[in-house]
Order: sequence, then structure tokens, then C-alpha cells
Amino acid sequence: MPAQASRPQVMHSLASSTTMKTFLGLFVGIAAAGLVLSLTVHVGALAGLPNPFGKAAWSLHLGIFIVWIPAVIVSQRMAKGAARQDMWRMALRGCPKWMKYSTYALFGYAVLSFVLFFVSTVGKKADEVEALRGFSGHWMAFYCAAMAMLYSFINTPAGEVRCVNGHTCSPLANYCEVYGQPVQKV
Repeated sequence: MPAQASRPQVMHSLASSTTMKTFLGLFVGIAAAGLVLSLTVHVGALAGLPNPFGKAAWSLHLGIFIVWIPAVIVSQRMAKGAARQDMWRMALRGCPKWMKYSTYALFGYAVLSFVLFFVSTVGKKADEVEALRGFSGHWMAFYCAAMAMLYSFINTPAGEVRCVNGHTCSPLANYCEVYGQPVQKV
């Protein structure tokens, strides 16, 4: 059996430098602002109220790309080597449960919102309130997902996961797939 792995004295996050944490934290803030703004547009559209941001609300389309590109890059790094079905669990493993479940819920809601938008506009041209209701559901989902992935990357400890026998294990594992021993975060 392999020798027991030594545990480092200091735990670092995947975004180990202060500069990287600050840089990614800026994108977390932009994503959070985009989420709040898109939620505001969506609630207003559901209530049939005029859009409080006017034509500027449509710039939330562009904002998604600003936060989504770095979010995809960091999530790919976090999920490297993982099975496809574990990608979201890997990418969101460093965020609080409320944030993880909010992301899942908003994606489900975006699908439902789109179906309702599609059904309500069949055979007619959607007015601006209906269009905003349709798009803002997706804006909320993508801003929330970007915020969660970036936050997770900043807060996920770096290092390998090893069993007590020293074998490298999946970051999601509680027990070694080879030896069946409990894992240690190193």
C-alpha cells in the first residue's frame, strides 16, 4: 500500500492569488448586479408594469457574455477530468447550498417561463412586456449560474483529494474508489 500522504499546512483556493480572487470577485459582483436587474425587469414584466430601465434593459443580453466567458473558463478548470453528469456538482462545489439550489431552480424556471412565453405569443407578435418576460427568465438563470460558478472557484480549496492510503480520488468522493478508505482534502 502507498505511504500516507502528508497534509500541507496551508489550504489555498483554486484562485490562490489575491489578485485573481479580486479579479474574479469583480465578475461575481457584475453577475449579482445582472441577476438583480434581470429579476427587477422580470417581476415588472410579470406585473405588466412598464420597464423601469427602458431600452437599456436589453443590454442585459451583453452583460451575460461579460460574466459567462470567465465563468465557463473557471468551471472547466474545476470539472477537469470529471464525468459529464458530475460537471455541475464539480463546478458548484465551493458555493453555499442556497446558491447552488437557486441556480438549479432558476434554470428550471427559465425553461418554464420560455414555454409560457412561447404559448402566449403563438400566432401574434409579442409586445415589449411579453418579450422582456420571456428573455428575463433566461437572464436570471445565466447571471445566477455565472455568479455561482465564479464564487465557487474562488472558494474551493486547491489540492488533491486522497484516501488515507495516498491514492488520488475524485474531488466529490467521500471514499476512495480503489481502496474504499475515507478521503482527505490535501
